[in-house]
Amino acid sequence: MALILPKQRIAYFPVPKAACTSIKTMFFEIENGVPFKPMQRHGQMFHIHNFYGTQPFNRQNTGQLQDFWRFAVYRDPIARFLSCYSNRVLHFRELSSGMLSQQAQAAGALPDPDLDTFVERIELYREFSPSIRHHVAPQVSFLGREPGYFQRIYLMSELPQLVRDMEARTGRTLHLPHEQRGGPKLAPGDLGANARESLLQLYRADFRWAEKAGLSQ
Repeated sequence: MALILPKQRIAYFPVPKAACTSIKTMFFEIENGVPFKPMQRHGQMFHIHNFYGTQPFNRQNTGQLQDFWRFAVYRDPIARFLSCYSNRVLHFRELSSGMLSQQAQAAGALPDPDLDTFVERIELYREFSPSIRHHVAPQVSFLGREPGYFQRIYLMSELPQLVRDMEARTGRTLHLPHEQRGGPKLAPGDLGANARESLLQLYRADFRWAEKAGLSQ
């Protein structure tokens, strides 16, 4: 379900690669009074996403949140996709030969793809890698089709304002950590023309959502 602060009546709908790790970490400290640190249980490492999951919007029990202040963070779809490639593919190497199954490689999912190959064969990588499928899924998968459901939608450039708003609503001084920084910085200019057009088609529902919400990107 959405991340909620019951006392303050706040609900946050996370989107992968849209500051969600950082915001989840902030929520943990609000709820528990201490910063989050990864920890082990029975030899298994637990990270922030084990405490706060990210679910598709159609699995949310939205009826229970009618009197909550509901917010989300929307990220430019191209920038979000580039962040996924930089962090999950280049930094964590989730598509290395050791991570991709033989079945995936036989189907044409090349290990360690360059950026344009990643775009060109994205459906293959989505099919064979749950992590990639999760991180590149359109934002409407997590935010629904009606931006009017949210009281506030923040752009990535507005994260400082998000912190100020959360401070006002919780009565606490807060810090938003910068998590998931691994990987080189990429820009839309790093995409070939065909790759960029493919991403515009892949995320056309996200662009329409942002237009409907009146977001200027």
